[in-house]
Amino acid sequence: MSSSTEPGRKSARSDSARELQEVGELRVAICAAGEIWGGVEQFVETASKELDRRGVKLLVLLLNDGLLAKRLRDSAVPVEVIRAFGKYDPTGAFRIARALRRNRIQVVHVHGYKASILGGLAARLTGLRLVKTEHGRLEPFTGWGQLKMKMNLWLDESCSQRFLDAVVFVSRDIQQTLAGRYQRIPQIVIYNAIEPILESSASDAPLLAPGAFCLGIVGRLKPVKGHEVLLRAMELLAHRPELRLYIFGEGPTEAALRAQCHESGIEERVAFMGFRENIHAYLRELDAVAMPSFHEGIPYAALEAMSLGIPIVASDVIGSPHSSVFDAGSTLVVGDRLVKTVSWYDNGWGYAHRVVDLIARLAHMWGG
Repeated sequence: MSSSTEPGRKSARSDSARELQEVGELRVAICAAGEIWGGVEQFVETASKELDRRGVKLLVLLLNDGLLAKRLRDSAVPVEVIRAFGKYDPTGAFRIARALRRNRIQVVHVHGYKASILGGLAARLTGLRLVKTEHGRLEPFTGWGQLKMKMNLWLDESCSQRFLDAVVFVSRDIQQTLAGRYQRIPQIVIYNAIEPILESSASDAPLLAPGAFCLGIVGRLKPVKGHEVLLRAMELLAHRPELRLYIFGEGPTEAALRAQCHESGIEERVAFMGFRENIHAYLRELDAVAMPSFHEGIPYAALEAMSLGIPIVASDVIGSPHSSVFDAGSTLVVGDRLVKTVSWYDNGWGYAHRVVDLIARLAHMWGG
């Protein structure tokens, strides 16, 4: 986010403050489930802290009193937990509406289908502006879970079509995948961002195996994250006994992943670390971070690893239309004519965009 030592960002902060003064006091409510800790919850925490610092009158409304609620309270961000008896309890919408009126909220920002349904109904009841952020594609379900998800989607889409004033996507790929659900609704892409990682997160004592090559994967244990693929790779690397894999996170596939480790004979080289609130201290001791996901938006684990200078081994996930992604912190200017930087070019989606740009350019040159 911003820092007093960065003049450009400080200027942007000042411009934002002036804009807020011009429109008067802005009161925003962010509504989310807050049930687990994942990308949505990290977004809510990061955005809430930054809006609070920028002088926006903020209220965070959560449907569960979990880790997100605790962290927001610890940061002195106003938060209320809305009790609801099940996902489709209509009284939850009335409770949210009362909180919106009581705090004189002007804009409601919802995340996730649970909050979208209840928060959307509450915004309609109070006549407030409603904005939604889409953080990723939905994961496939089977059986009864598939039927329930179809019902959730139908309710979410019905509320969105009737109540939404704008929708935000965290990547171009997610926008292209989901844009059809938001026809005639203004859309914009805003990429995720993280706050600077403080040095105080470091640990004095080693947390991981000293002398080993420590590979880590950070995220919820669910099929889309590709843990199974990574474990198969570990099995193929049996001739590299110095390699250790640390799995950070919790989720529904943990039992199956542990069974896979046992059957593959790699139990001694794989450690299930569970959820770690002080994850940055562990990240600093990793030699590399693996991201074998089948799909991602703009993952916070990747942003944090890059911020700490940790190499990432990732699957080719579509998401950025740019030709490459470069590391501004590693860019050096030598003399007046030589520039050195570090850039990632393995991006098929970006290459496809450049091909389209070339075709358009040739058509223009040839008068097409």
